[in-house]
Amino acid sequence: MLGNHPNIHKEPIYVNFSDISDNGQNILIYFYIDRTDYSSYLAIKENVNYKIMQILKQEKVDLAYNTQTIYIAK
Repeated sequence: MLGNHPNIHKEPIYVNFSDISDNGQNILIYFYIDRTDYSSYLAIKENVNYKIMQILKQEKVDLAYNTQTIYIAK
């Protein structure tokens, strides 16, 4: 998907399993885009994130979300 995106340079593109934390596993996605203004960067980042979510949904991958329980004493 990243290699076919019209605003992403073909090289370098890195996708690496970077580390394990208390909240889950982290994946590093690294690439360059063909724009220099911040609003374009945000739009392309949002587009890539939505495409990643779409791929995860197609593959039936559910992400875990951090939860917390708070007890209040009376």
